[in-house]
Amino acid sequence: MQSGFRAGHGCTSATLKVLNDIISAIDKIHYCAAVFIDLAKAFDSVNHNILIGRLDSLGFSNDCLAWFTNYFSDRVQCVKSEGLLSGPLTVSMGVPQGSILGPTLFSVYINDVVLAAGDSLIHLYADDTILYTPARPSSITTLDGSDLEYVDNYKYLGVWLDCKLSFQTHIKHLQSKIKSRLCFLYHNKASFTHAAKHTLIKLTILPILDFGDVIYKIASNTLLNKLDAVYHSAIRFVTKAPYTTHHCDLYALVGWPSLHTRRQTHWLQVIYKSLLGKAPPYLSSLVTIAAPTRSMRTRRYISLVTPKANSSFGHLSFQFSADHDWNELQKSLKLETHISLTSFKHQPFRAVYRSLNLYLAYL
Repeated sequence: MQSGFRAGHGCTSATLKVLNDIISAIDKIHYCAAVFIDLAKAFDSVNHNILIGRLDSLGFSNDCLAWFTNYFSDRVQCVKSEGLLSGPLTVSMGVPQGSILGPTLFSVYINDVVLAAGDSLIHLYADDTILYTPARPSSITTLDGSDLEYVDNYKYLGVWLDCKLSFQTHIKHLQSKIKSRLCFLYHNKASFTHAAKHTLIKLTILPILDFGDVIYKIASNTLLNKLDAVYHSAIRFVTKAPYTTHHCDLYALVGWPSLHTRRQTHWLQVIYKSLLGKAPPYLSSLVTIAAPTRSMRTRRYISLVTPKANSSFGHLSFQFSADHDWNELQKSLKLETHISLTSFKHQPFRAVYRSLNLYLAYL
């Protein structure tokens, strides 16, 4: 349950897993309580004695433990300001930041927190920790009896989550961030060549829209249309197309797909990575390949077992929507054997977008 500092893991995969669990819980009992924990100065809070004890419990030899003890000892730090250097201060806690070992040692130090979660679900991204459990609590208290602050919105791993999972706050922040950048670019447009405009939008605007798009794609069309508006504005900055230009013509002018197509393409790639086992295990375990049968030719195609959902909201969980959307894709793709991820990325997905659009409209 640790997604930080691990190859193939990331903020998006961690959030997809957390949202899958929350949506599945809500689908069953209507409520899910979550506690977000972010350690202040996390790397500086590592207790050396506890860390050495953790390494010992993992089977490190006495020579290795002695090496690490020496690695932590006799470290000092000082502050330089306006040419003046303070005296040295002994560093008695923490792992060296900026070092190769630092992130790994911190992960070893914190990962045992999972054992304390009990029946609650837990996920870690470095020091960002979320505890969540199906419940009907009016409040959540600490061991000393103090209440935790209740919030309607929380920024988790770069994505704003709200209590209704509408992503209204997140999309509002994306709008604001993009409009601010576009405002600067439009005010200085005379300074840029066409090629420079194209590059600037690709480097400063598209990454904002792409980050986490497979997470907030479940937002309503009304909200997603607001992102289309700023996307079209960005394209007009590149092409100088009039405001009245139809959006399909805008896409053709710049050679880019619609935001919906971008999101769906990224989404199908996440599904296929999970199917191949190239996604984190906590996502790959949520997709199950159906056993082939000989009763029908279509059964030879790679299909996934779609789990049961009690409500339309439950259809938004990763485990349901990934399986459903893959099976819809197979109606046109018709894969009987696995192909490489690179080959999959070059498949013509446009034929399946219409069926997926109809499905989302139904939801």
